[in-house]
Amino acid sequence: MFVLSQPGPAATNWPAKLNLPGGGYLRSTFAHDQLWFTSNELLARMTSGTGRVTIPLDYSISFDSNAAQYLCQLIEGRLNPVVLRFRETLRELAKRKFNWELLPFLQERSAAIMAGRDLDHIWRVVHASEYFDACDLDHFVATGGLRLQRPAEEVTAIAQRNLSEWHRVLAAGEAQRAAEAHELFHTLVLKIALLHRQRPSPRHAADNLAEFLEFMCGEVGINLPWMLWAAAGLFERGGAFEPLRKLTAKKDVLIANSRNIAWDVAHYVERRRWTRLGGHDGAFLLPYTLTFDRGLADWFDRQAMRSCLMKESGGMLQFFAEYDVEREVLDRYAAHRRLSGAVERHFTSEAAAARAERLRHHGGSVSQIVAGLEAAVAAIPD
Repeated sequence: MFVLSQPGPAATNWPAKLNLPGGGYLRSTFAHDQLWFTSNELLARMTSGTGRVTIPLDYSISFDSNAAQYLCQLIEGRLNPVVLRFRETLRELAKRKFNWELLPFLQERSAAIMAGRDLDHIWRVVHASEYFDACDLDHFVATGGLRLQRPAEEVTAIAQRNLSEWHRVLAAGEAQRAAEAHELFHTLVLKIALLHRQRPSPRHAADNLAEFLEFMCGEVGINLPWMLWAAAGLFERGGAFEPLRKLTAKKDVLIANSRNIAWDVAHYVERRRWTRLGGHDGAFLLPYTLTFDRGLADWFDRQAMRSCLMKESGGMLQFFAEYDVEREVLDRYAAHRRLSGAVERHFTSEAAAARAERLRHHGGSVSQIVAGLEAAVAAIPD
């Protein structure tokens, strides 16, 4: 299946991006509202004589970790100003009816769940999600009040069952997958932060980019062009670059901020992966994220996908970005010999094959690299 997004009427109730009352940002993985689909199956059905094909669409709105916690506070009646703004966002979403899930929150808490830490807090958030699901949404839209439509005992039982199922999924390998993805992105984000602190002036942006590219492709063994976009944003604009703004904070919170941003990157990648999973009854799935974090919303905006190509379920998923990193970042520094040389070495099919071979033989662990970077942060002068 090939999916193309372009400007035009939205394919569903939800456009590709929407700024909601109360300060919420709703973001799709796609760049534009109108979606066009084609596949071998669709073409065969269209030419079989019927002339008309219905394309089933499904969607899911994930609450990021902050939004999930605001929901918990709303259900528990802790109506501070932030939660009141969240309620206004939620009422706007509820007008159109919406499906949601807590995957980002649960992924961030995977290690805690497996270790038996913070279980009371995790349980309260999961229970709040099920409680809201059992409420009369029409009443909530009209009044802002919460009125259960199912017995409270049933809500509790569903929450217990869902949390137990998530624990089973984690134990089957999801916990390790989430931890490895987060560690990888933490490694890259922390390296960007350290390079910026060593050479913070925008005039060093090309040198910093060249060193980061060598680190990412050579030392870590992966090539993610959109991480070059993120690095360039910080190297060129410093704290004015919202997605990585927190990396300009004091060194005592730098590692924690890097870990938080790494979760943002992981959730962005997870939204793209969900496109391949599909919706109910074979429907095409449109994954959205609800966030109150301007930096994460900006990340989705600048890394939105123009199109994607999918093979059979579980097969290849290839995205084509709206924003061309090579054209809009690297071309600015084409005259920089060190950076252009790094691009020539690492942006080839041979280099990609070598990285894949290295990954097969040596695995994807970056724990030692992370330890070295975190030690470098500790050594930063006060």
